[in-house]
Amino acid sequence: MQTAFRLSDCDAPRPGGRERGSALLAVLGSVAVLAVVGFATASAARNSLDRTAARADSGVAYFLARGGIEAALHEMSVRGGQRRAFPHVERVRRYAFEAGTAEVTIVSEDGKLNVNRANRESISALFRSVGVRANRADSAAGRVIAYRAALANGGPRRFGPRQAPPLNRGLSSSFHRRSASIQMVEELLSVPNITPDILYGRFEPVRDASGVPRGLRRIGGLLRYLRTSGPATVDINAAPREVLLAAGLGPSLADRLIGQRRASEIQLGSPMLLAAARVGSRIPLAVHGEASGWMLVSTARLAGDRAKRAVTAIATPRAAGRSLRIARWYERAI
Repeated sequence: MQTAFRLSDCDAPRPGGRERGSALLAVLGSVAVLAVVGFATASAARNSLDRTAARADSGVAYFLARGGIEAALHEMSVRGGQRRAFPHVERVRRYAFEAGTAEVTIVSEDGKLNVNRANRESISALFRSVGVRANRADSAAGRVIAYRAALANGGPRRFGPRQAPPLNRGLSSSFHRRSASIQMVEELLSVPNITPDILYGRFEPVRDASGVPRGLRRIGGLLRYLRTSGPATVDINAAPREVLLAAGLGPSLADRLIGQRRASEIQLGSPMLLAAARVGSRIPLAVHGEASGWMLVSTARLAGDRAKRAVTAIATPRAAGRSLRIARWYERAI
């Protein structure tokens, strides 16, 4: 019996090791590319979900801080209705909500310096107390006085609403503005040498003894220490440390005064008031009666420290009764 023999069975080319290795590398490369694309897509989706959750938590924290402001205003209105004046000294109220907590710091507006009545020396000292260099502080204070004098003499206001369109010129506005004085502290942004970081505050690095940065600290701006109405004197029970330093008090005396008023309000004729008035000659310090307004800074924290937001409101008493109204609102802490 003869076996059929074909030449092709012996001489047919077979795939070698090099071809099999190239195919395997191509498959592995494709798998690696697909894995990288998959991981990148998953990472992008995770980041998007994290950003969405962070925005949602930030929104909840904002309304939580807003709820703290409303709760504090309600408490202050109730105290006013009971003829119990709210204290001038800084007070902190804590409110617990289902989503987190809100801590509200209440400070009398009378502790701020009236920018319409302060002299150049006191304004310059306040500039220096918030970290402005001496030569720049003196120049900026002089420009503030010049801008204020120009308004008093009928000069144009460089910071304000634009001129009404021709169709609305015959209508009366419900927002009356006097041109003889500064109406908003934000008007100082139109004064040369006063930048947003001076007005709103800034962050500076904190360094250790060897000069290595160890984080950031916030330097408060002028918006926290200035007002546009009220008496020329500053309430010693409500004045921040920066205002006390601007008045001429040394750091040790200012700290001692703040510690004493935390225990009890400084009364008229107190030795501490006499000592502060004798040393702080730049800004007139006094003990005020009923406060003309309050600054409320509400800081909200969600459960688990997922988010933190802070807002600020300026509240003033209404003309009739002891109810309060919000005169200014800031979406962040000042």
